[in-house]
Amino acid sequence: MSERSVYLRFFSPLKRLPEELARRLARVDHRNRFALVATTDRPDGREHILGVARYDRVPDTEVAEVAIAVVDEMQRRGLGSALLGLLAQVAREHGIQTFVLIVLPDNQGLLRLLRKLGWIHHARLQGGVYEITFDLP
Repeated sequence: MSERSVYLRFFSPLKRLPEELARRLARVDHRNRFALVATTDRPDGREHILGVARYDRVPDTEVAEVAIAVVDEMQRRGLGSALLGLLAQVAREHGIQTFVLIVLPDNQGLLRLLRKLGWIHHARLQGGVYEITFDLP
């Protein structure tokens, strides 16, 4: 991902994911912490990650915080929409009714996507970031 895409996802100009964060992101329980990963095979046979959508349930609630990242060359091609749609399906199956996203105002791509999906029900600018809340369709 480009430096800009990394910054929009992690709110920081990371050159490499810190080990602790990488471990936390890799741990899922398939109910309260869930991640979908879109991949493709490279010509050399290795798998290449194209995008990731994940949620983390707020403990003892029906609310989950959501994050999404799509590699630059796959942005604006429908992958983010597909990942979010599938993630919402899985979340509903696990009793989650509401998603919350924390989005930088500069992340116009994600904001456009959420508007297109009709998923911005409540947005509040606080501390330099948008907190966007929506009930799952």
